[in-house]
Amino acid sequence: MTLLTKILAVLIQDNGLSDREIREALGVRHHSQINQECRLLQSRGYIVRKRDGEGPIRNFLIQLRPQPQLTLVSSQP
Repeated sequence: MTLLTKILAVLIQDNGLSDREIREALGVRHHSQINQECRLLQSRGYIVRKRDGEGPIRNFLIQLRPQPQLTLVSSQP
């Protein structure tokens, strides 16, 4: 399972998490990994990233099932 699919799985369970909350849920060391992957998910139309007031940016699913023409390709090796 790629980091992208793990992030999607976490957001399916608890939509609206911050990058830090996702990092903690997945046990990932570096915040930048989560940030990069969430930005990629946003660019591909899977999530929207919104700031709630002065708090952290939160990640919200906007598409629970990938469309057939979309393929998740992780930026991780």
